[in-house]
Amino acid sequence: MSTILNKSYDYIASLGLYCAKYGYRFLKGLYLILKKPVVFMFAALASLYSGAAGFVFRTFRTVLQDTKLFLKEVKNASDRLKRDILANPKKSPSITLDYILRAIKRHRLVFRYFLNLLLPVLAAFVLVYTVNHWNRVIFALEINLNDETIGYVSAESVFVEARDIAKERLGISKNNVNTATATSSALLDAPVFSLSIIKINQLTDADTIADKLIERSASNITNACGIYIDGNFLCAVKNETDAKRVFDSILAPYEESGEYDVVSFVEKIEYVQGLYPDTEETMWDAAKLKEKLRSKKQDKLYYAIEEGDLISTIAAKFGVTSAQIRRLNPELDEKRLQIGREILISEEVSFIQVKTAKIKVTTEVLPYKTVEVETDAYYKGTKKTIREGVNGTQQITSLVTYINGTAYSTEEISRVTIKEPIDKRVQVGTKTYSSGGSSSSGGGKPTKYTGAKLTWPVIGAYSVSSGYGYRSRAMHRGLDIVAPNGSTRGKIIVAAASGTVTTATYHPSWGYYIMISHGNGLQTLYAHCQKGSFSVRVGQRVSAGQAIARVGNTGNASGYHLHFEVWKNGARVNPAPYVGR
Repeated sequence: MSTILNKSYDYIASLGLYCAKYGYRFLKGLYLILKKPVVFMFAALASLYSGAAGFVFRTFRTVLQDTKLFLKEVKNASDRLKRDILANPKKSPSITLDYILRAIKRHRLVFRYFLNLLLPVLAAFVLVYTVNHWNRVIFALEINLNDETIGYVSAESVFVEARDIAKERLGISKNNVNTATATSSALLDAPVFSLSIIKINQLTDADTIADKLIERSASNITNACGIYIDGNFLCAVKNETDAKRVFDSILAPYEESGEYDVVSFVEKIEYVQGLYPDTEETMWDAAKLKEKLRSKKQDKLYYAIEEGDLISTIAAKFGVTSAQIRRLNPELDEKRLQIGREILISEEVSFIQVKTAKIKVTTEVLPYKTVEVETDAYYKGTKKTIREGVNGTQQITSLVTYINGTAYSTEEISRVTIKEPIDKRVQVGTKTYSSGGSSSSGGGKPTKYTGAKLTWPVIGAYSVSSGYGYRSRAMHRGLDIVAPNGSTRGKIIVAAASGTVTTATYHPSWGYYIMISHGNGLQTLYAHCQKGSFSVRVGQRVSAGQAIARVGNTGNASGYHLHFEVWKNGARVNPAPYVGR
């Protein structure tokens, strides 16, 4: 094995040396191949940079020298220019132009240099100005009505909307053309649209166009506040504050009660300033507005049941749902509709409805679960609660919405568990009784001998080490049951008959013991049980053969055995006849 490893190491070492040797040669060759073009490229770039830099510096020096000479000549030429202009004032423009042209021709380099610097700056300025100018202008439709421009809109639909608003304010019906013609010819005239370029702040909205249409259409107009409910024009009031006070007075009782967290209207209320006809139909005062808002939009609607009616057919007849009819008439029985009986179809509806909402916090019980755990410590049919269940609690926060004081809907906002439930845990026996069993075999099944009234109380232990009677001048009032051919320790103790557990505790002599009442004055006692082996509790109902404990040696016991007693009408009797011995 070591020889193979040594050869492997030698092979790997040789391979590494081979790779290093030829890898070095490859990199060296690659360097020699790339060296010349790279060196040439850097040399060319250096030469180009040097030449360009030299050209730039030489040009700058030349321009600087020429500029100094130009400034010196300008100073000298200015004196000559003044003398020539004074000598011949009429030719001053041509004289000045001649001086400028000669200066440009003589100092062409200076003018070309500075022109090359200024032109990009000038071009950038022109670009910025152009972009900024076109960002502030847009294309719009100019509205011309009877050779007069009344505004600019983004689309023709804005004018249509404005005309509808003006008609609504003027109280002109869409179908009443005669009224429209008499009141407002401008609303029927077809406008002329033309495309125009305007600034953004010149764009006109529908309300402003509507004001101009009203101003042209009606003579008796005034600036007022229009009131719209769910987008529909109701009226106009001259003072917006008065209108808001009317609406606030409807909400005030709900707000002052302090019962609600949110108070508002179901309908959408809008206040629109603009021009409105100053007529009795359109212009209202606060009192008239208040009277209208407190009126009823719809009274209660009742229906008398006719022959052949069903709840579904009644609902379809009035365009409502069957659920609504059942909600309004909770006592209504589908199978017993009485002909002639009046039922409520819809409730009374106010002209304007108040919507309120409040936060409601409630507590709900979170029930515990019962978890069954299988164990072979108990026989089938035996159940033992090892932990009682405890219910938990949840805190539920809901938003309850009311309309005109009547509950309308409930929306759950959050659900927080305040106390987690504790599962109830129950042990369920899975152990099965083994077949067979006799007084000597030590089988694993509760035994009932011929003529016995009770089931043998210990599985697998069928011998009696000490019977009922006197023993060492002391009365022994029970049977001591053991397994002579094996250990009695821990064997299953079962109920000798069906009954109720009356005692399950500790006694100095009996140790841990259980007592069961079977009715008709009959009781059985099981003593010297193993500590912690109880599988029943006081008050529990047990059946014959059900496991209740295990054999131990607690209390005054000389060894592992079950001390079994039978009580009849409060007196201890010989258990042997009861168990077939």
